[in-house]
Amino acid sequence: MKRSNIQEFNQIKLSGADETDKLFKKFKLTTFLNQTGIVKEKGHRIEKLIFIMLLIMLEDSRSLFQGMAKMFSTKYKTPVNDFLNNKNYNWRNFLYKIAKRSQDLFCARSNQENMLIFDDTSKKKTGFKIEYLSWFRDHCKNKYFKGFQMIVAAQFNGKSINPIDFELKIGKQATKNSKRKKYPKKSHLEQRVRFAKQKKTEIVLQMLKRAVQRKFDFRYILWDSWFNCNLILKYVFQVLKFKNIDLISMVKRGNKKYKFGDNFYTIKELYRKAGRWHRDSVSGIKHKPIFVWVLDVDSKMKTSERDILGQIKLCFYKYPDVKKFKVIMSTNLELSEMEVLEKYLCRWAIEVMFRDMKQYFGYDQNKASKYSAQIADFTIRCVFYIMFNYRKEKEPQSSMYQVLLKFKTDLFESLLDRYVKLCIIKRFKEILYYAKDLGYTQIDELIKDSDDVLELFFKCDVPIDKIQEIDNPKFSKVA
Repeated sequence: MKRSNIQEFNQIKLSGADETDKLFKKFKLTTFLNQTGIVKEKGHRIEKLIFIMLLIMLEDSRSLFQGMAKMFSTKYKTPVNDFLNNKNYNWRNFLYKIAKRSQDLFCARSNQENMLIFDDTSKKKTGFKIEYLSWFRDHCKNKYFKGFQMIVAAQFNGKSINPIDFELKIGKQATKNSKRKKYPKKSHLEQRVRFAKQKKTEIVLQMLKRAVQRKFDFRYILWDSWFNCNLILKYVFQVLKFKNIDLISMVKRGNKKYKFGDNFYTIKELYRKAGRWHRDSVSGIKHKPIFVWVLDVDSKMKTSERDILGQIKLCFYKYPDVKKFKVIMSTNLELSEMEVLEKYLCRWAIEVMFRDMKQYFGYDQNKASKYSAQIADFTIRCVFYIMFNYRKEKEPQSSMYQVLLKFKTDLFESLLDRYVKLCIIKRFKEILYYAKDLGYTQIDELIKDSDDVLELFFKCDVPIDKIQEIDNPKFSKVA
């Protein structure tokens, strides 16, 4: 295909398609953008710029600018950068509305108990003069990296998981060339920066409170042992238990003491007190429970004088051929040990979400150095993930890659069909004008009405009996 033809086809791409229009309308994208104040007074509409980011994501370009260059649309670079860097856009509220919409669409077809899952993943960044760039430690690889920590809250309904909130955590240990820019007070970005500088446990607690205030539907909270702290456990026992919301979490084998009977014991001591093992007949997993009381470590210095927050069920597990035991706590005392384990294993869904975001949704596609652009970019990636998760629910046997591939194929086929029609119209008009130059004067009216005639022509169906085989065409001799 010639360069000019590629440019023409890319213009068709950027004009939009019915597939994306239906998807955007299903999630009320335009309505929620207007309600959250994410609008532009002049220039390209926000929906148009988001559609361009969707095309670049589907093309799997290395960066936003490379994707625009491939589509011969570098004129959109400045508009895209301007709307991503706007410090007053409330991206958190926009994601909440999309997530709330997804809850209405997803839960209507699901009878599973909803869960709210918290976890973090690395957001590595390299380069000079990146705002708030910090050093973090990857505990899985036991290495330090430059970038941010992405703390995400996601809602799981038993089939699909959707991000509802996130925080791009800023570390205390800044890198050599990082900027610590100050944004105007009371702006949305200044608030995000202030929240992102807090501890992980404080960030998770705020995200949990916002999810409750926004009335998201969830029965259980799942997270790793990193988020178990006295401040969060207080909120769980004093607020969430009265709302019939329970916590299921991994527990560290540390020196923290729990009350059992009239005495106080650590996890290792409670492991011996729990009694004998029970073996699951299907999986072969050994398990044993013990009921203990959680203490308020902030109330008194002495362990014996501390207040009691609430009762929990500690479940000990041993997998086949594994020596070390694992401990999971549950504030729902009625669940059996295997039910507690089954629900906690649902936490793996957020790891699958992280993998899909990094592989298929352009997690590292934005190379911007500004903190505001990274917040806006990841919000839009989360919106794309929610939308395609909705399409995936209609095709439960398909993977996320297959869903994206099918959508891309259908989208490009419809765009190619539109491009071919426009090429035919263009060539048809050239033929008519050529005929007129040759002296045919009775086709002016046809040229004038050619668009309407061709539109009717493409809409009409070709009868089966009019279709002829052309493998061995037979031409009649001209007399």
